[in-house]
Amino acid sequence: MNLTMKALRTVIAKLVRAGLGFTIVNPNGLLGFTTIQDAVDFVATKGGGKIHVAPGTYYENIDITSDNIHIIGSGMKVTIVDGASVDHAAFLLQDAEWCSLSDMTIQTDEGGGTTNGYG
Repeated sequence: MNLTMKALRTVIAKLVRAGLGFTIVNPNGLLGFTTIQDAVDFVATKGGGKIHVAPGTYYENIDITSDNIHIIGSGMKVTIVDGASVDHAAFLLQDAEWCSLSDMTIQTDEGGGTTNGYG
């Protein structure tokens, strides 16, 4: 069975809307959210969940204030969160437990770091 990209996007979008346990972030917004923060805010209203981040560079700072949020990149060389444009770290956990970051590069003006496990 050959799926076109449009058909694949439609299927994935339906799965996301159905709430099947994951949320998608990608820079062009075709599936899910365009920012990680918007996805974090969404899954926080659901009591937590997994967020899959597509390849790209995301210039943002993410505040995580809810428990059980797991952010999974598409690989350390292709998913980059750059927090250099604002005044605090790329990820800030505030009163949040059981959260993880994996398979992405996190960088700021102060230097970069990578995570391939739980952070």
